[in-house]
Amino acid sequence: DDPFSVDEEAKRAGVTIIPDAGVAPGLSNVLAGRAYAKMNGKVDELTIYVGAIPENPSNPLGYVVTWNPEDLIEEYTRPARVIHEGVQKSFPALSGLENLSIKGLTLEAFRTDGLRTMLRTLKGVRNMEEKTLRWPGHVQKILLLKELGLLDFNPVKINGQTVSPAKLTAKLFKEKLTGDPKDILIMLIRAKGQIDEKQTEIKYVLIDRYDQTSGVTALSRTTGYTATGMFMLLSKYNTLGPGVIPPEIIGMDEHLFSDLVRWLEDHKIKISD
Repeated sequence: DDPFSVDEEAKRAGVTIIPDAGVAPGLSNVLAGRAYAKMNGKVDELTIYVGAIPENPSNPLGYVVTWNPEDLIEEYTRPARVIHEGVQKSFPALSGLENLSIKGLTLEAFRTDGLRTMLRTLKGVRNMEEKTLRWPGHVQKILLLKELGLLDFNPVKINGQTVSPAKLTAKLFKEKLTGDPKDILIMLIRAKGQIDEKQTEIKYVLIDRYDQTSGVTALSRTTGYTATGMFMLLSKYNTLGPGVIPPEIIGMDEHLFSDLVRWLEDHKIKISD
């Protein structure tokens, strides 16, 4: 869905809508918007790396399903929209595989369709994409399932019964991809471009872990506190809206950005550079 489709209606009603106000999309957009603003839009390359992974992977895919498994399969199959050499293009999901290390964690990253509103708002960026993070070896196993047709939502007939392979896989994911709830949320925003005509790189890094005291997962913490932080900004500032205000617009405003970062830090969610 296009969040901007309700922009005019929201303006007429005097309502402010912040779509995608979670962790990714959400906080990832805020940090991307901050980097974009610091470079005055002169961004050659902007990459968002993000993923929530089990601290102790124990099942065959090294991943614990904590959200709708059908949506997870959609993420693994929907073409990834990117900006490539200044033009919006689509690449297959799971493509662009790379290995990288973030704060001592060795991971793999692959393209997914997560840029959403940034495709429209971050004008002039030459290359931009989002990549999902997983433990190494995950993509190879998912590609095998994909090649076997097990991620296809189109139904097939078995003994006179109609079955969607992807829906069956989603059901099995929910049953089998379980394990220790302790997780790690990892986010890296990397922007390369110019500040005062000098080539510069800006990085933002977030590593959040399962809260042993409260029993709340890192994914829940970062999603929930980002959303409530957005609500805090709406209640504090009357400069937001009306209309649809994507999270990256908040990142472009130094005061809004600083307030949100302080809010997250108050809840022990710390962003480093």
